[in-house]
Amino acid sequence: SFVYLAAAFAALGGLLFGYDTGVISGAELFFRRDFALSTFALEVIVSGVLAGAAVGALAGGRLADLFGRRKLLIATAVIFAAGAIWCAAARSPQILVAGRIIVGLGIGLSSSTVPVYISEVAPADARGWQVSLFQLAITVGILLASVLQWPHLRGKAVYRILLILPYAVPAFISILVFRGLFNQNFGEINLILHTLFGLKPQWG
Repeated sequence: SFVYLAAAFAALGGLLFGYDTGVISGAELFFRRDFALSTFALEVIVSGVLAGAAVGALAGGRLADLFGRRKLLIATAVIFAAGAIWCAAARSPQILVAGRIIVGLGIGLSSSTVPVYISEVAPADARGWQVSLFQLAITVGILLASVLQWPHLRGKAVYRILLILPYAVPAFISILVFRGLFNQNFGEINLILHTLFGLKPQWG
């Protein structure tokens, strides 16, 4: 049960990865109008996440070796949440670029750490499908972003909602659950899952 729980919540990193990939296509329509951006400025904002992702992917393996997979996954969830809040609160293009780089850092860390972590904790007879959860979560994240952008929303605050809510909620849940996993506090995990989803698992 511990293995399945760890793999499922580790795959949330893929969900956040996919969501960012999909959400920017709709969000850019709103912040382009908000900040009266040129084409070049818009390109910098959109591609800023790639700069952060490159750094995160390069550093992820080494950081995981130094601090451990679980600690790094908790840090990655914190980075995702911080980046989402930063982007949603941005009042200038420069701040928005910085927020996108922070989110990209989380993407790079998750893409280099999550598959490795899942493969390490998964039993041999389930390793293949459990590792593929990360890829599945990426596609679900892209789909989620498209669905949330589908309604004809209007107003300046819309893209801020798109940028923060779907990031912050999974990231917050990941932080809570992985903190319990790291401390082997299964009673705490049971309480979290029951409070959030009405589930009554019995781990430990």
